[in-house]
Amino acid sequence: MKLTNDEKAVVARYLGSDPSWRGVLAAYWPFLAPSLIAGTYGVYDQNHIACSIGFILLACFAMWFFYHGGKEGIYLRSALEKYEQEVSALGEQPYT
Repeated sequence: MKLTNDEKAVVARYLGSDPSWRGVLAAYWPFLAPSLIAGTYGVYDQNHIACSIGFILLACFAMWFFYHGGKEGIYLRSALEKYEQEVSALGEQPYT
């Protein structure tokens, strides 16, 4: 089965990732912490600018997350389609 370098990278990343809550928090805390700190400070100090900055940072993170998730999803789907074709060509039953 011939996978592109992007497909190999995405498959390796998915297989090496930790799907637990602890793993997700460990992976994304650097992106979430600034928005949470700015938002918390804004609420505590009643500073609307800090709350706005926290919200904007969180919205930017969400857009980045969805963009890269969709991009990686395309490569993962392509790799899985190649796997499906390979298994079907061998006459084996794929996982259902």
